Amino acid sequence: MTADKKQKPFIFMAAALAENGGIGHDNGLPWSIPGDWKFFEETTSKLYNGQFGEPQIPDDTTVWSNVMVMGRHSYESRPMLRVPLFHRYNVIVSRNKDYEIEPSPIAELVPSLDQAFELASSIVKPDGRIFVLGGEQIYRQSILRPECTHVLLTNIYSSKPIPCDTFIPKIDPEIFRRATHEELEAFLQTSVPRGKQTHEHFQYEFVLHVRKE
Repeated sequence: MTADKKQKPFIFMAAALAENGGIGHDNGLPWSIPGDWKFFEETTSKLYNGQFGEPQIPDDTTVWSNVMVMGRHSYESRPMLRVPLFHRYNVIVSRNKDYEIEPSPIAELVPSLDQAFELASSIVKPDGRIFVLGGEQIYRQSILRPECTHVLLTNIYSSKPIPCDTFIPKIDPEIFRRATHEELEAFLQTSVPRGKQTHEHFQYEFVLHVRKE
């Protein structure tokens, strides 16, 4: 059994420095913000549109509520360290023909972003979500594709310099509009902290951008 062919939300999801789009340093996250991690876990593993029950666990399921698409470097870097995200199906993209991942009922390796999107679309439930999790090149390619319907960001502000060596592309306001907070909550079907939150020397804010029609 596979999911139907209607358009599913493809969500570009990242936590990034608001000033320059920095997302990583030295193969890991340049911050540790519990509130952002909690938001990520809940958003990418919950059931949407009136579905009830616990998030999925590995079994012989052929359709999933939430599918993650990521590049090899994101899969290998902290905090994942080559461990698939539980309760979600993980699609890892690598053009390296010699690259392998550990066999897993919740992960699959594909050689291109085209195949990743095709696989994700075929196994996500009709009311499910597909999340693009990076890294930099996957983000740059994904945001140009019409399948990318939403950009879900944690904008991060810091009172101290934060070194970054990987970045997300700028969000083009001609293509994506910034949604209201009410639209963000409606899209995620849950309450979301409004405005900037504080953790140590960081402030962070959850923001949604929607592709214009």
